[in-house]
Amino acid sequence: MAELHPISGADIEMRIADVIFVHGLGGDVFKTWRHGDDQSTSWPHWVGAEFKDVGVWSLGYAASPSRWFGISKIFSKVRSDEGHSMALPTRSGQVLNLLCQRGIGFRPIIFVCHSLGGLLVKQIFRDSSDSIQPTNNKIITATKAVLFLATPHAGATLASMLSNFSTVLGATVSIGELKEHDAHLGNLYNRYRNHAPKHEIETFTYYETRDIKGMRIVNSTSAHPGVGADPVATDDDHVSIAKPSDRSAAVCETLRAFLHKFDGSPDKSVSNMTDADLIYGHGTKALTDCRFEQARTHFTEALRLYKQIGNVMVVANALGGLGNAEGALNRNEQARTHCTGALRLHKQIGNVVGVANALLGLGEVERVLNRQEQARTHLAKALRLYKQIGNVMGEANALFGLGNVEHALDCQEQARTHFTDALRLHKQIGNVMGEAKVLFGLANVEGALNRNEQAHTHFTEALRLHKQIGNVVGEANALFGLGNVDYSLQRQEQARTHLAEALRLHKQIGNVMGEANALDGLGNVERALDRNELARTHFTDALRLHKQIGNVMGEANALLGLGEVERVLNRQEQARTHLAEALRLYKQIGNVMGEANVLFGLGNVDYSLQRQEQARTHLAEALRLHKQIGNVMGEANALDGLGNVERALDRKEQARTHFTEALRLHKQIGNVMGEANALDGLGNVERTLDRKEQARTHFTEALRLHKQIGNVMGEANALDGLGNVERALDRNEQARTHFTDALRLHKQIGNVMGEANALFALGELARSALSENAARLHYRDAAILFGIAGLIEWQDRTNRLATEAWPATENR
Repeated sequence: MAELHPISGADIEMRIADVIFVHGLGGDVFKTWRHGDDQSTSWPHWVGAEFKDVGVWSLGYAASPSRWFGISKIFSKVRSDEGHSMALPTRSGQVLNLLCQRGIGFRPIIFVCHSLGGLLVKQIFRDSSDSIQPTNNKIITATKAVLFLATPHAGATLASMLSNFSTVLGATVSIGELKEHDAHLGNLYNRYRNHAPKHEIETFTYYETRDIKGMRIVNSTSAHPGVGADPVATDDDHVSIAKPSDRSAAVCETLRAFLHKFDGSPDKSVSNMTDADLIYGHGTKALTDCRFEQARTHFTEALRLYKQIGNVMVVANALGGLGNAEGALNRNEQARTHCTGALRLHKQIGNVVGVANALLGLGEVERVLNRQEQARTHLAKALRLYKQIGNVMGEANALFGLGNVEHALDCQEQARTHFTDALRLHKQIGNVMGEAKVLFGLANVEGALNRNEQAHTHFTEALRLHKQIGNVVGEANALFGLGNVDYSLQRQEQARTHLAEALRLHKQIGNVMGEANALDGLGNVERALDRNELARTHFTDALRLHKQIGNVMGEANALLGLGEVERVLNRQEQARTHLAEALRLYKQIGNVMGEANVLFGLGNVDYSLQRQEQARTHLAEALRLHKQIGNVMGEANALDGLGNVERALDRKEQARTHFTEALRLHKQIGNVMGEANALDGLGNVERTLDRKEQARTHFTEALRLHKQIGNVMGEANALDGLGNVERALDRNEQARTHFTDALRLHKQIGNVMGEANALFALGELARSALSENAARLHYRDAAILFGIAGLIEWQDRTNRLATEAWPATENR
């Protein structure tokens, strides 16, 4: 059974070319090509590491030189396929079918062949050319070059020797094929010599100059394919010629130079199939490099040329490329149009792989447009087709897409199942890039389930794999994920480090969307650290970039962040403006979660402006939407907000009910910060109900939790609450200690409003203790800070307290 093993880049839909290594007599799918024991000495892996936008494959098949173990040892130590070789025409048909199933032929192909592998490839070309199936024809038309390494085009001495002793040695059918001047071998020789120039296939030939076990297997005459430059001698034997000891070997340099031909810009004057394929390859490379506008330009030009040529399959491929480019640019309706056109054409010519690929693309478009049911339908059909043709990589990609759909629908257990199956398949075929992508998906699932440590583990492993294969885009995305997890875990400095590095990498590769998302993340981190001016700068830059690329979702997210920053800075009208625009955009794209988050923000703005009825309306609607989509954390946060509103309206029992339910939900999902905030709310309610001991209990537990997760602002607020309780209990020394600690923490994080409130409370304590000078100093400092915060009414009130004459009894 022949097998096509992916080495690198095979899962990149828009890769610029496919390089296929084909071993020969006694060869092995991996060992033939490496001079050491691991992939660090493997030629195919070197190619993959250098050309990350090229698909590198190794073909494995049974090709034992003899059933006699002694002769077999010339080529390899142990063979599992002894005696199972197959005649070239039969093997060729099997491999041709395999190549088509795996999607080979939709982009330029380069074959690297050792020994018998060269004859197999020539037979494949013959069968491809003679086939009445368009998908089979594509193999020879897509081939751009062949490297022959010690291929016996005119027979082989060892083969002749073995055939003479076939009775004793039990030579297999493959050895029989190699008898010098065999009629079939001669036919293959003439066929390739005549057809390679016709299909513009470049031919490079190398032969050995050293004997193996006292025998020269392929000499310069036998090595000549009859076309291309004269064979080049190497200082190797028949086995070592396929195992270059370093990357500067002649065979490596030849392959490297040919692959570099696929770099560059499209030439508008080209008119033949080869040049159109090269332009298509440029589009693929641009897409891989996140140069989406250039990718669209290249695919558009390739589409024009393919239409002139009249080849339906390549027209469909170009449409698929355009669909991917438009999707990357967030032009999803255009992407859907292109993918639908590609699907129609692939169905027309019966290209099952093309149909599956187009369905995969449509599924991704529908997912981004939040049409998850349609996305699920397309991806399920793609999965069925990939299974039907045995395309393991396609199965894995479809499962990955289904995992993303279930994640978007908040069906996290189903999502985890799909991602886990996809990860298993990618590992099975050795697709490192695929593994890394799926780990990213699993991390998102764990994050949605509030299992942030597990999410962190998955993102860390994904980062390691992306670094291993040199995938800068993947590194940046994994760093972005780690930043978000650290943000959720209140590890803000680590979050900033990860997000800043992600921003640097996205800038390095020119990925504008990645830059914008990283800036959004940095804005959230700075906001959590109460560095709101920095947060505003990040969100403003993110908004500009999202607008630049037409990313409506990104615009809405940045506006939401800006709204939250302005609210905290007490610029409530500006906050409302940003949030109202974000709400409009979320509704436009049908993002219910975004709508709910904005309504929560608008509720907080109204609460700050003392518009409690409007606040209650917004928060109640946010609660309804979060319940609708099953977002437990969103529900809990909305209940916290409603608790604050009811407390402000002096509806203390209703407030307690909301905070108690919020506390239950936060505990349910393990949200420690949410628990602490709900306890703060309950503490404030109990204090106003004059249940001071209960209030102290809640604030003390809240303080413990805030310390546990390192939430300095939360600690400071809980200390403020404890200070107010102790003051109400007339325990003024304990109250002063709490307010002093709170003041220190508010200063530490630059929370001006918190400093002002703590200073005012300390002034009130000093006043009650008849410490006039201390009271006036606290009031004066508090008034300055209230002014900075824009609270003029409080500034004036506090200034009066700092300057007015005290009663004589208080001045004693």
